[in-house]
Amino acid sequence: MTQFSNVAFGSALGLYLLATVGYFHYLAFRRRGVLAAARTLALGGLAVHAASVLARGLAAGRGPWGNMY
Repeated sequence: MTQFSNVAFGSALGLYLLATVGYFHYLAFRRRGVLAAARTLALGGLAVHAASVLARGLAAGRGPWGNMY
């Protein structure tokens, strides 16, 4: 579960980065197709990020919102 969480987090980060590039492209050139693709990438990143947090919580056996101190 921990390995899946790490891979999912990296994937979410990549999707967020691609969505950011897409949003900047939309701001520069105002193409609706790019906006739709960027939005899809951002929502995909959100879904994968949520799966990462859920997997991390299952691997730890508790909620993943505790701090390290």
